[in-house]
Amino acid sequence: MIRTKNLYQTFIIAIISSALLLGCKKEKNTDDTLAASNEVSFMVAEKSFSDDIEHITKSGLIDTNCSGEGFIASCVTVTDSGEGVYPRTIVLDYGDGCEGPGGNIRSGTILISLTNDMSQVGATRTVTFQDFALNNKQLVGSRITTRLENTANGEPQFARSIDMTISYIGTIERHFTENIVWTSGYDTEACGDNVFTITGSGYVIRPNGVVVNRTISVPLVRDFICGYTVSGVITIDAPNGIRIIDFGNGTCDDEATVLFNGNTTTIVLH
Repeated sequence: MIRTKNLYQTFIIAIISSALLLGCKKEKNTDDTLAASNEVSFMVAEKSFSDDIEHITKSGLIDTNCSGEGFIASCVTVTDSGEGVYPRTIVLDYGDGCEGPGGNIRSGTILISLTNDMSQVGATRTVTFQDFALNNKQLVGSRITTRLENTANGEPQFARSIDMTISYIGTIERHFTENIVWTSGYDTEACGDNVFTITGSGYVIRPNGVVVNRTISVPLVRDFICGYTVSGVITIDAPNGIRIIDFGNGTCDDEATVLFNGNTTTIVLH
């Protein structure tokens, strides 16, 4: 059986890209500054708990990242209903406060429910949160990943739906659906050779009620050899205008360009 490795969270960078861009009017700047603070916080929070979730694999409970360092902190209490026995439930308990990589403090619990091994078509992984917070930012909601049939080229693919809210300087919601195709590295033990192609769309509701739509208009390519999204385009449709985020032509770098109101700006992804 081909070893199914970690399906990394791959779409977080889209949030920070849009969050860093502000409107040109003073009143728009005020709203967008608040939204930026929330959306960047959402990015940090999602990436943080995603690292723990995505490193639960079929071959072992706690895996390592591409540099060989364990992601899950020693202060996390992990309870597994039984590896290889499905349905399977895994609970990550951070208690009242657990410091993880980067000095981030998590608290509360994450519940991971698997109907089957994620190498099996139709298997689902549902992630929910109980009193969960990152650096006192409260997160609620669910993330559901479903194993789909392989593509016509034989590449593994997954569907994911994300319905999350974060409470920090108001509350921001994120609703998104995406399709993830594992184009390279699936059948190797190392994770640093993984490459994913992502399509999808969704929307964010900002604290002031403004709805911002996001569409991956050109498929994103997330390359773990490089460590960044190396190509693809996201179109962001907000009330104060449309932004086009372009991640490039495949060259490995930490930059993307943003087109807004006829002006192009370069942003640094990390």
